[in-house]
Amino acid sequence: MGDSTLLLALISLFAAVILIYITVKKLKHFKGNIMPSICMALAIGGCVGNMVDRFMTVFHLREGVIDFVGMYIFNYGWPIYNVADIALVLGIVLFAIWALFFDKNDKINKSVEDGDDNA
Repeated sequence: MGDSTLLLALISLFAAVILIYITVKKLKHFKGNIMPSICMALAIGGCVGNMVDRFMTVFHLREGVIDFVGMYIFNYGWPIYNVADIALVLGIVLFAIWALFFDKNDKINKSVEDGDDNA
C-alpha cells in the first residue's frame, strides 16, 4: 500500500500545482466570468484534499485513505468515494462543459462586438 499511496500522493501534488498554474496564468481570460474560477477551485480543492489524505497515510498518521460515500443503484455498487473526489470530478466536468459550450460563445460575442467578422 505504501508505494502506490506515495505515488498517488505525488501525482495529486503535481496535478494541484498544474491546476494552480493554469488558473493563475489564465486569470485574465476568466475575468468577468466566475464559472471557470469556481470550477478550478473545486478541482484544486479536491486534488489537495486527496493529496493530504494520501500523505497522512504515507506518514502513518492514519491507516488508509478515508472513502465514506457508498452508493448502490439497482443492486449495483459504485466505487466508494469521498467529498474530495466529488469536488475534483465536479470541477473538471463543469469546467469542460464551460470550455466546450460557453467559452466559445463568449469569444464569438466579443468578436462580434469588436466588429470582427472572422469569428
